Amino acid sequence: MALELLPDGTFKKLTKVQTDALDRYYKRENKKDVSTEAFTSLIGGLPLIIGVGIASTAYIFRDTIKERIEEEGIGAGLSLAKLITRFTRGEQNRTEPRAPQFRPSQLDPEVMVEVPRCLRYEQDYVDQAVIAKGIPLVGTPLQALSQLHTIESMKIEGCSKPDIIPQSQWDQA
Repeated sequence: MALELLPDGTFKKLTKVQTDALDRYYKRENKKDVSTEAFTSLIGGLPLIIGVGIASTAYIFRDTIKERIEEEGIGAGLSLAKLITRFTRGEQNRTEPRAPQFRPSQLDPEVMVEVPRCLRYEQDYVDQAVIAKGIPLVGTPLQALSQLHTIESMKIEGCSKPDIIPQSQWDQA
């Protein structure tokens, strides 16, 4: 009779037949664990494998993807922006500039000077540049829409293009 360690952590004297039975039991358990662990690790690693596959495909075709986004994305985004802007304010309606109509004179702060409408629109455009920083996730589209609306109002008013507005953005409106 040999002294054996049992699964519950105790030692006990076992006969040869009991020792053989215990060995067979451990062999069966080890085979189950290996196959179960292999299957579990495969299933657990599947999202990683798929993610790496998608990322590597995107990396390989990055130039093509970038061109398609630039071609289709800008056009679709611009169309959507114009549609939303026209829907919310009407086709040929301009809005009042938000910048104040009067400001203190630089020579005499006591005297108020009237600011031309085109300069007020330009100030609105500059003020709208911070919208993207203030509102996470949707700030950039809102900024683009508001600036597009301001540029369209400037064109309706007959203002010339200010230096601060890029020519491409002026042409889009």
